[in-house]
Amino acid sequence: MAFMFKHLSLSGATDSLEREEHLTIPYKAIREGVINSLSHRLYRTASGSVGIAIYDDRLEIENTGALPADWNIEKMKSEHRSEPQNPMISSVLYKRKLLENWGRGISLMIEECKKANLPEPEFKVNGNFVVVTFRYGSQNPTSTRQVPDK
Repeated sequence: MAFMFKHLSLSGATDSLEREEHLTIPYKAIREGVINSLSHRLYRTASGSVGIAIYDDRLEIENTGALPADWNIEKMKSEHRSEPQNPMISSVLYKRKLLENWGRGISLMIEECKKANLPEPEFKVNGNFVVVTFRYGSQNPTSTRQVPDK
């Protein structure tokens, strides 16, 4: 999460006495994407990992894994039971209060993006990888340029 705070743009609003700062993508949506990637990742693959990439127009969270048998993206978006790859890790995350409700992560990410007037997150299964993509939207700033123009 610290990496994302460092590299995503913040916007400020002064609707009250104190300025409220918001990330380009809602914190709760990002947090849920990261927790889901840890909970559903394939740990038995030695080269498996969770990858986070920030681009000018999107944030991607990728992990090794696959959807349960007979599942598709539409089923993930509807009400469903969670079937984590790692029930023990998911149980620890739940008891640590990092997971809110089992099977609610996808809908939470979608709700948070809608509240922020952002496009719905995109979910792709590509072989043994699951990728969640958050797009910034047309009215939100892109990431801060790290290298000045010449």
